[in-house]
Amino acid sequence: KKLALFEIKKGCFEEILNQYSLMETVFEFLHSVLNECGYNRDKEVSTVISGIYDTTHSIYGTYCNYFVSSDYRLRKRISAIYDYLGVPTKVITFDDFLNIAVK
Repeated sequence: KKLALFEIKKGCFEEILNQYSLMETVFEFLHSVLNECGYNRDKEVSTVISGIYDTTHSIYGTYCNYFVSSDYRLRKRISAIYDYLGVPTKVITFDDFLNIAVK
């Protein structure tokens, strides 16, 4: 079986939407790049270890209208990834979610 090449590029979400293993690879890579660059990186060892959960949650969030989190750094990283890939999910705070829910 020949391995297909894939290029991570702006707006490629539609291309990876129905390929979970590829989406997982792309999200893990982008989370890692942002962390390595220091973009809203977690500072505590305990929160760095939970990074695998952040990646998983950000993938599952693509199936929703909203990604709700009280973690400022996580929201910033996921917003950057969603924006780059073209994911339509809006990343919001819990307070924002409550305001939407009561309307």
